[in-house]
Amino acid sequence: MRSMARSPALPLSSPGASYPTRQRTDSPQQEPSEGPGNFSRPFRVCALRCYIHRSPGLARHYRKCIRAQAAKSESLELVLDLKGKLLESPVWDGRLQKLIFVDTDGQRIYKYDPSTPDSLISVHLPEPVGFVGLTEVPDQVLAGMERRVVLVDLQKQAIISDVAITPEEHGADGHRFNDGKPGPAGVCIFGRKHESSETPDGQRGRVYRLDMGPSVIRGKLTEVMTPEETQLPNGMGWDMQKGVMYLNDTFMKEFEDTPGIIWEIQVDKQGVPARNASKQLKKRVVYKINVAKEGGPDGMTLDSQGRIWLALAKGSKLICVDPTSNTEVHRINMPIQMPTACAFGGKNLDELYITSTELGGGKGAGGLWRYTLEGLKGLSAAHVATIQSS
Repeated sequence: MRSMARSPALPLSSPGASYPTRQRTDSPQQEPSEGPGNFSRPFRVCALRCYIHRSPGLARHYRKCIRAQAAKSESLELVLDLKGKLLESPVWDGRLQKLIFVDTDGQRIYKYDPSTPDSLISVHLPEPVGFVGLTEVPDQVLAGMERRVVLVDLQKQAIISDVAITPEEHGADGHRFNDGKPGPAGVCIFGRKHESSETPDGQRGRVYRLDMGPSVIRGKLTEVMTPEETQLPNGMGWDMQKGVMYLNDTFMKEFEDTPGIIWEIQVDKQGVPARNASKQLKKRVVYKINVAKEGGPDGMTLDSQGRIWLALAKGSKLICVDPTSNTEVHRINMPIQMPTACAFGGKNLDELYITSTELGGGKGAGGLWRYTLEGLKGLSAAHVATIQSS
């Protein structure tokens, strides 16, 4: 699948004025500068502020204009108050102009049409469902449950077929698929976790690839990251111009005080993690997160500039990380404790949909949110290229 051409860079300056650029947590912290974090003319700003502060009337007018501009360029709204147990894995199907997402613990897949919100479609599954991925056939999606990956028809509201199953030696009780999605070349990559993975001594997860046969609903699972290489694999995204994928690991005990990790992993032409001659993954840490203070890195998506947008579960926020500078460049504060994942949608891919869980409470907890920011756009979701229904 061809990569989408990137649009001119989004400065994230005006709406992000209250969120200064912040260095990653493993680097010496810098004092945040006043005003927009990436403002390039600090002396002019100081002079302007001195002038404004001498005139109370002008100061009031200035603050009013700033508030009006912020309200115009940035918005956050609750679009579905589902009170879901654990909403996750949002993906926008541009062919249908609909958002598909799951309630993991509620064992449901939802299809949401923003133009007719009351026509929400729900499909119940027999097990918790960790992720959904688009296929070549609209309204047919892959779904990862405890051990099985299945093909689900959203119109028929039924499982069509089993696609793949994990080996018994990779665990059964307490395990389930977590996050995952098809990469740009159509190969589905997804992680699997244990319910104890978010503890220092918990069982560790794995990451798989799914290869589909050309004419049958049957796939082959291949492990691409071992328990020694990941603990709680979570959100992922690709930048094929750089030849990398990004992977959130919510809890890597090896990093002690900052166990939340964003990995950058070199991939092959299929978007699958690659290894060097010594069979080691070619990866680096993009960003470290103090889970106890900031929340755990959960689902992610990339915008058209290659920046990473990720939800911080238990942190009441999403952040945008620039993987080139390894810095946080924007933040979305939420009125709920547990945002879980995000995906770009809408006709122009300029709406960021955010899922959440009911845990932690707050108005809109367990609901679907929509965030817009002037100039912000995402990329089209990929789909598995070789699924065919019989």
